[in-house]
Amino acid sequence: TEDDDGEDNHESDEKESKESGSSRSSFVYEDKHYLNSKGFFSYFINLFQQTIANELEISEDLLKSATCKGASIYCAAYEIIPAIACPWPREANEWIYRKREMREDPKTKNLHQWPSLEMVNNITDYGCCVVPQGFAPKTGSNPQREIEWKIVFPEANRYLESRLSPPQIKIYMMTKALVKAFVEPNLERGLNMFTDDHIRNHLFWQCEHNFTAWTEDKLGEGLLKFLGSLLHCIKIHRLPDYFMPKRNLLENIPEKVLVEVHRRIYRIVENPVPYALIAIRNLRYQRDFYPKLKYKKLHSRLLVD
Repeated sequence: TEDDDGEDNHESDEKESKESGSSRSSFVYEDKHYLNSKGFFSYFINLFQQTIANELEISEDLLKSATCKGASIYCAAYEIIPAIACPWPREANEWIYRKREMREDPKTKNLHQWPSLEMVNNITDYGCCVVPQGFAPKTGSNPQREIEWKIVFPEANRYLESRLSPPQIKIYMMTKALVKAFVEPNLERGLNMFTDDHIRNHLFWQCEHNFTAWTEDKLGEGLLKFLGSLLHCIKIHRLPDYFMPKRNLLENIPEKVLVEVHRRIYRIVENPVPYALIAIRNLRYQRDFYPKLKYKKLHSRLLVD
């Protein structure tokens, strides 16, 4: 009958609708699995206490004094960071294709670009690492923090550091010595979030902007310019990550910490000589590694009664 045919058609339409619906859903939905960064770091801490510390010949007493900061474990002279190696991330592709100006060396008249195309190709082969550290905002909380990981470029950093010129290395090391001596000890315990990583990223940006501007005969002037540009970044609360500029390395540092860091670096820039001499005095040398600077004699030559 016509009614029967209508029912048959209705059932057939329902079946087709269900089949097409299930077909569409297979394209819309997909399963994703996330590795919990907080759980991974807890697992690594246990692994460090049980096996890694023993392999590094760290005593029980030193192990008890170990501390954690971010995704790092500090124990004795070691900084241990658990990491998972990954290929070059698409978030950093801008760094590969970034336009960099050619600069003329004032002495040799040769044109330079930093990093060179060869250096860029070498670095991308190193890939990156992810470390178990989710983003912690200045205010409020991040509900995704326990499943977030931070992208870092340790091998690329080491490679670029090995390609610095002698003046750049000296200014870099002096800046680190000044921060170690006069900034870090005066920050509130537990809030020291201004690290060598910030100095390193700022250095790479300055090298890229003008690699040929750093000369041996103007190290003092170069140091003051470097500290001055670093102060500007701290003042505006923005220091882009060298490989991923959209990431602001100062974004999650508390306001009062940035104010204190700025104040202390500004003092150094105002009167750099005594700060530099004290920082050099505090350096620790291995025996017979390098002649120790006679800083008292230098101080007497620089000042008059």
